Amino acid sequence: MNLILSTKVEMLPFYFIHALMPHGINIKNIFSLEEIFQLMPEKSKIAVIDDLIFPVKETLSTINQIKKQPEGRSCRFVLLSSRTDIEVLRSFIIMGFDTVLPRTASSHALAMKIKDFMDKHSSKEDKREFIRVKPNEEDNLQLEFHSQNNPILRGRVTDISLGGAAVSFQTENLEIEKEESILVLKNEKLPVRVQLVKKARNVAAFRFENLPSESKSSLAEYIFFKSQS
Repeated sequence: MNLILSTKVEMLPFYFIHALMPHGINIKNIFSLEEIFQLMPEKSKIAVIDDLIFPVKETLSTINQIKKQPEGRSCRFVLLSSRTDIEVLRSFIIMGFDTVLPRTASSHALAMKIKDFMDKHSSKEDKREFIRVKPNEEDNLQLEFHSQNNPILRGRVTDISLGGAAVSFQTENLEIEKEESILVLKNEKLPVRVQLVKKARNVAAFRFENLPSESKSSLAEYIFFKSQS
């Protein structure tokens, strides 16, 4: 399930990443109304739009174009605004927005309100799944298995999500089932517990089990920025 986010508030995407991505809600940061029009509803049915980034009049025009399409009638639009005039905010809803949230609220509170909004307006057809990205060699993302704090087996991560990873090793002798390990992400060493799902020769697929919150946050940020490129 995807969420379009259009905002100039620098830290807001980070709170959305941490609050939503672990629940299978993937975030696409978009900076043009034309791209929103192209993406909805095929790639996303919910958009959160800050009135600092686009003029409200132009945003409403795009919303109404989307909602005129038969498949666009189920799309939902949330406006972030610092306006306080109740009549003005009510008029925005009458003209096309589904709800208005105060930008003055804390970023964490906004993220949780958006999660509640998505829970309310998503259907059984809106599948939530972890987005997967493919690290390149420059990322040098590795999974290490240790014994007495010394790495005894190290592999290169070739595919990863918040749910698990595919790892390529230099050996086919993999005696791993359920193990504590270290995910080496840039300059961070993140503790992760993995369960072997399947293996073929020197490549193994692992499922992450009960990711610690710090590991989950760092990995979510990596996946978010990787998925935007």
